Amino acid sequence: MISTMTQSFAKEPINEEKPEKKLITINYLNRYPFSYSENSKDVKGIEIEILESFSQWVRKNKNIDLDFNYVGHTSFDDLYETAKKENTNSISAGTITIKKERLEDVRFSAPYLRNISVLISNGEQETMSDLAMMDSLFANNKGLASKNSVHLKHLQSLKNNHFPDMMIDIVASQTDIPQMVAKDKHLFGYIDLIQFWQFKKQNPESFIKIHRIANVNEEQFGFAFGKDNEFIADLFDEFFNDGFGFTSTKQYHNILEKYLGKEIVPTVEINFADI
Repeated sequence: MISTMTQSFAKEPINEEKPEKKLITINYLNRYPFSYSENSKDVKGIEIEILESFSQWVRKNKNIDLDFNYVGHTSFDDLYETAKKENTNSISAGTITIKKERLEDVRFSAPYLRNISVLISNGEQETMSDLAMMDSLFANNKGLASKNSVHLKHLQSLKNNHFPDMMIDIVASQTDIPQMVAKDKHLFGYIDLIQFWQFKKQNPESFIKIHRIANVNEEQFGFAFGKDNEFIADLFDEFFNDGFGFTSTKQYHNILEKYLGKEIVPTVEINFADI
């Protein structure tokens, strides 16, 4: 005889209050693996999944439905100018480095990713072991950077302190730099460590190198909001900082591993020591 047993569970009380709805514009820089779209409707990436996790948290804890409207941008300068101007319910995502001087323009979330800016050149360039060698090793070479980027400021710092004759060309997009450097031994520039890793993964035959002596550490990326956008900024503050915060969760770690792989995650993830 087969006996069956039924077990009843007490149902949790249902919150019958209808959630408040908010339309939020997400301005994103179309750049793999952070925020990208293969078509205008399907947006993916590290930043997008963090934003979706934020939306779920807001729904659960504040009974507010955030309806995201994604607006793609192809240049960092355009994205940052938009972030400065939009003081309504909007969020800007584009690996925006948190800098003191930028606090005059925008508000930032807590950091969601650590970064190292690495100086790259064509593989034929002699490796620089001392910054004092730069003016001789890179003579007649040009630095590349996008307008208003932190990488441009890093190049300008090298120019002021080690290479006064440095020539700098402004490029439309930071993502163009690895390919340009790989093809021309007279070019160099800063890019993000994740961008370097991704380029080498996709172009294993390209010979570009990092000049580690010029690495810039201690950078962190954050989401940006208009100066008067207190509603979103305050919600993000609680989401990232309540208890041990979102970046201490397995969900956060899994998002990074999904897009970056295990080898680079320990270098870039925000952990408790960074809080």
